[in-house]
Amino acid sequence: MTVSVDLPWVLVGGLLCAALAVGLVLLGARARDERLARLGTAAVLARIVPHARATSPGGRALRLGLIVALTGGALAGPRWGTPLDHEEREGIDMVIAVDASLSMLAEDDPPSRLARARQEVQRVVAASRGDRIGLIAFAGRSYILTPLTADAGALALFLDNLDPSIVGEPGSSLAAALRQGRELLESAARGDRALVVLTDAETFDEAPEVMAAASRIREAGIALVLVGMGTEAGATIPIVEDGRPSTKHDDDGIEVVTRHDAALLQRVAAAAGGEVIEAGASDKAGRIRAALAGLQTSARTAAARQRVPLRYQWPLVAALLVLALDRLLLLRGVRLATSPALLTALVAGVAPGLEAQRAADLRRAEAEYRAARPLVAAREWRRALERGDRSPRTLYNLGTAYLAADSLDSAIEILERVVTGPVSPSTDAAWYNLGLAYLRRGLAANSDDANISLRNALRANRRVLLATPTDSAARWNYELASRTLEQRGGGAGGGQRPDHASGSANGERAAALPQEQAAQLLDAASREERDTRARQQAGRPTNPAKGRDW
Repeated sequence: MTVSVDLPWVLVGGLLCAALAVGLVLLGARARDERLARLGTAAVLARIVPHARATSPGGRALRLGLIVALTGGALAGPRWGTPLDHEEREGIDMVIAVDASLSMLAEDDPPSRLARARQEVQRVVAASRGDRIGLIAFAGRSYILTPLTADAGALALFLDNLDPSIVGEPGSSLAAALRQGRELLESAARGDRALVVLTDAETFDEAPEVMAAASRIREAGIALVLVGMGTEAGATIPIVEDGRPSTKHDDDGIEVVTRHDAALLQRVAAAAGGEVIEAGASDKAGRIRAALAGLQTSARTAAARQRVPLRYQWPLVAALLVLALDRLLLLRGVRLATSPALLTALVAGVAPGLEAQRAADLRRAEAEYRAARPLVAAREWRRALERGDRSPRTLYNLGTAYLAADSLDSAIEILERVVTGPVSPSTDAAWYNLGLAYLRRGLAANSDDANISLRNALRANRRVLLATPTDSAARWNYELASRTLEQRGGGAGGGQRPDHASGSANGERAAALPQEQAAQLLDAASREERDTRARQQAGRPTNPAKGRDW
């Protein structure tokens, strides 16, 4: 068990004050006894003032000293407990692919096919403690939202923002989702693997292409679960045109009716040796877990990073209980007029004390940041958060300090919380710093994870440019992320629009990438741009047939 206090000097001061309180009470009792002795003998005083000695001076001094010591202990910020550095978990590796095409907005599976799919995925994630889960969104192309991870918070973040605009290419390609899900799972070396696809099965791929992708899944030993969404009767697709609600029409002006293709799912499941959960089935999440129940799990170690929590409530409650006991003992004979005031002062004095500690933490953090010690500043800002400061300004400053210290993962985690929180005056600065953090992480490696970071950099910088089109630094970073994605063959995200989340805090945003470094990367991208486009054009096009973009 770990035992510590945040402010040892407050604890020492509390003990000194407790000793002082005991001494003052004993001195006061002695002076009182001397004054009473001048009035008469003990027998006379007992008849005149029967409750003069209702309580023992030593006992009351001990109680008041204990109250002061416990209050000082609460203000010192005590912590105790056993932090977990790691924990063993059993689980499988699972990729969940969600159809994010326009047809998933149909409302024949209320509130909509896509909303229902998100709900089912959230339930699967909540019931999959120990599993590593990757998330894919697909429409005309397939797009990895998260690699295999046990971080339920990251999965929830992307699920909440999943809509047809996130993929950027219209249409519906089931084969692309099957291929990318298989490729993502083939990197997992231990335990059984599963691919779960939630779709209305209205795909515009050629049937042989879909069946070939399904056969490759069987050959890789991956369990496939296909979950139908929608109804075979179908429904129209609600959209917004010119700011007014409307429905989707094809190129000939005919209203589109999208229908669930149950027969296709059965053929794909037969080719992959998988299982189909019908669109009309209830409790799809429970059926998914039942379909995966027979898979072999593997043990893995997961970092918990759990810090010993504050325990100030316990000494504070103990102080109040001792105070109540002291009051009850005094009421047997002597009315103590100052007791209610003392109780009020003790209760009301804790909050201002904690507030003063938070203010001191913030002042130290700002001074350390100005002194170019961002990690030290980040520690002070995090301490203010642990003391109860939940202001967007403090969160923003903490994320910016991590960014300045090149702790990109921590900076992204904090800044994502800022931009998805309440709106505050420096929203654009938080979005800018988030985009810069994603950009730096994306430029550090050449992999699927790097491409995900670059697409997130596009998303964040696009959000800044929508608010401030003249922001040259954001435009530079946006162009650098776009060119780098094209160079790596990852695509720039097409028509992807930014998430409409917001929130930040006051403060200066981080600087753009150095011009010299960015220019070198842009030059390299330009040299390979022609070859990259030639390779893309030589491949099979993923766009659906003309006019079918749902």
